[in-house]
Amino acid sequence: MIKIKLFFLIVCLFFSCENYTKDKIEISDGVYLINDWIYDLKKSNNSDFKISFYTIGKISSTRFKAVSIKNSNENVMHGIGLYFKYDKEGENKDQIIGAFFKNTSMDSMEFKFPNCLNICPLKVQVYENDKYIEFKGSYSTSNSFVMELKDKVLIDLLEAKKKIRVRIPISINNKNTVFEFFEFDLSDYNRQIEL
Repeated sequence: MIKIKLFFLIVCLFFSCENYTKDKIEISDGVYLINDWIYDLKKSNNSDFKISFYTIGKISSTRFKAVSIKNSNENVMHGIGLYFKYDKEGENKDQIIGAFFKNTSMDSMEFKFPNCLNICPLKVQVYENDKYIEFKGSYSTSNSFVMELKDKVLIDLLEAKKKIRVRIPISINNKNTVFEFFEFDLSDYNRQIEL
C-alpha cells in the first residue's frame, strides 16, 4: 500500500508541473515519464501477484481544486489519467487489451469517481475540422479511484492519435456528482514501447 501511495505521490508531483520534461525519467522501479506519457513496465517476480500487462498513460490537462483533507486551509489539485493496457505475452503480445481512467487523488474524500450501477454511459468528443464530433462509450467503476472502460472507443482514438475530451462524473470533497470534461492530447502517442 505504501508503494502505491508513493507512486501516486510521484505522479501527482509530475502532474503539478506546468512544463513537462521531454526526457526519459524513471519515477519509480520500472515506471518512466517520457514526453508527458507514463510508462509502467514493471516486471513481477512474485507468482502470487503477477500482472499480465504493461500500462501507458497520460494525465489530463484539465485539473480541479479540492480542499485538502489533511489541512482544511490548503487546496490541492487533482486530475485524471487515461491508461491503456498492453499484453505482455501470448497471442496479444504488445497489443492494447483494455483501457481505464485513474484519478490522481489518494483520498476519496478529496476527489473520486462516484458509484455506478453496472455499465454507465461516457461522452467522448473529438476535435476535428473546427468542431467537436461526439462518440458514446461505456464504463463501470471498480472503486473510487479507477473507472474501467467497457468498449474500444478510446483505444481507437488513441490509435488515430486524436485530441479528445471526455465527460466524466466526479465528486469533489464528497459533494454531489458533477459531470466535467477532461482533455487529453493523444496526438504524440508512440506505438512502440522502447526502453
